[in-house]
Amino acid sequence: MGQWAQGACALSADGVYQKFLDPYGSRPFRRIFLARAGPGPVPRPPGVAAFPGPGEGVVSPVLRDVLAANPGVSGFVPGRVTGTIGAAGFGGPDELYAYVGTAPDKLTAPHALERFGGGGGTDGSTRRSSTRGP
Repeated sequence: MGQWAQGACALSADGVYQKFLDPYGSRPFRRIFLARAGPGPVPRPPGVAAFPGPGEGVVSPVLRDVLAANPGVSGFVPGRVTGTIGAAGFGGPDELYAYVGTAPDKLTAPHALERFGGGGGTDGSTRRSSTRGP
């Protein structure tokens, strides 16, 4: 997924995000909530066919299997799962990862979404710890 970097908060960007990191047993469970905040272009997450809209989730293959086997976990990925993240979008076959579309006003600490992956600045790969999500 590239490096994790802390992003600057800004609602004036066309895309915003908030990252959540929770445990699932002994494994990390990473979710990036994404929202369109303006009419301009927004970067598409790697391994994802389209930017998820509000109420849509795109998950890693192993998370898809976990959600199917454990419906009680579905609250961590609100809405409906509309796709699976391709190999370019996660670090390994056992990674629990989700991109979840939402509305900008549902994010409690939004960050400007400029790009995904690689290094400093605001990049959609910002690690944010919390429980549940917006």
